Amino acid sequence: MTFSLPDSLWTVGDVAAFLKVSDTQVLEWVKEGKLPSIDVFGEQRFEPGQVVGAVRPQSTAALSRCVSEAVTLISLNNLCSAVGLHRTTIYRKVRAGRFPRPVRLGARRRAWRVTDVEQWILANQR
Repeated sequence: MTFSLPDSLWTVGDVAAFLKVSDTQVLEWVKEGKLPSIDVFGEQRFEPGQVVGAVRPQSTAALSRCVSEAVTLISLNNLCSAVGLHRTTIYRKVRAGRFPRPVRLGARRRAWRVTDVEQWILANQR
């Protein structure tokens, strides 16, 4: 079974607007472990589905059981070095469905989940 994450992540501001709370409150919930987040280059990012799932539980006990899942991301430059492919080749393979899709970090910034890249490497070993 393959687990797929969304192609875009929410910022603290996005989550605060969605939940109608302050940015400070969102960060406090992250610190308390009540809201799962991903540390991306020193900034908190959120998977929309996990945010919705974290606020849906019927009790605060269920919400407090939500734990932050560590996801490590790799930049395009580091990815090119790690897999030995040029950036153009990587994007061609992504479009063809033969390489993991990147996570959108901003308007012009993408990164790849290390676990996805590791699975791709294992699947493409000769």
